[in-house]
Amino acid sequence: MRAPVVEVWRSAFKLRVGKSWAEENLACLKDNVPKDIRRRGKYIVWEFAGPGGETNGLVIHLGMSGRCGVTTAAQPKVTHTHFALRMADDREVRLVDPRRFGGLRAGPLAKLMASEPLGALGPEPLERGFGGAVLAERLGSSRRPIRDALLDQEAIAGLGNIYAVEALFAAGIFPLVEAQRLHASAWERLAGTIVTVLQRGIDNGGTTLKDFRNVEGEVGRNQDDLRVYGRADEACPRCGAKLVGFVSGGRSGAYCPRCQPRPRTRQVR
Repeated sequence: MRAPVVEVWRSAFKLRVGKSWAEENLACLKDNVPKDIRRRGKYIVWEFAGPGGETNGLVIHLGMSGRCGVTTAAQPKVTHTHFALRMADDREVRLVDPRRFGGLRAGPLAKLMASEPLGALGPEPLERGFGGAVLAERLGSSRRPIRDALLDQEAIAGLGNIYAVEALFAAGIFPLVEAQRLHASAWERLAGTIVTVLQRGIDNGGTTLKDFRNVEGEVGRNQDDLRVYGRADEACPRCGAKLVGFVSGGRSGAYCPRCQPRPRTRQVR
């Protein structure tokens, strides 16, 4: 998609709240030519070439229920459409967000990358150099339960609750142990399982529990490969013990009491 933007449309409804999203600045994208799309943490970052040679960007957060899709300008906007970019070739990129937890922000790309929320994000688990030492440096002094600590986007970018729960199961780590109690070997093991579960989720096209769809409207397949998340009271796929559900920090999860035993020693190895 290299046709320039000829129209920027925005609904009258507010999306994500907070100071980082107060200035959407979407009109600056008119007459821009779309370029590369990439990800930073849980955010979509779309690069544009401005008419004066400047490099602009659009940051999209899909929230809980948002999805982006490509259609034609003649196609009626479905309910809960809140943003559309019409291109010179008459195609439109639209954001549909029923719960309006998503967010939009445009402007000079360098400024977007350096300012909040992107500028405050931690390292990417799928980039070179990520490992147990990085995790320990970012979270090793935290008194929070390790599952909760992993959700801190300023410590590690892009890891959500489902993948944190799955990674802890794969690593054999009790999800409610304080992060500071993990030994170097546990951090290294956990870093490896984080990469594994994230890559598996990508290969499976994402996890669809309720709302997630890709740009073609297709659901993900990763929910079929979840080992413990959402399976409290079911049998552990590894040892057969009954999985135990828990809630911490307002987020639910599950673990195996046999494969992820509550630690009795000072450090978890």
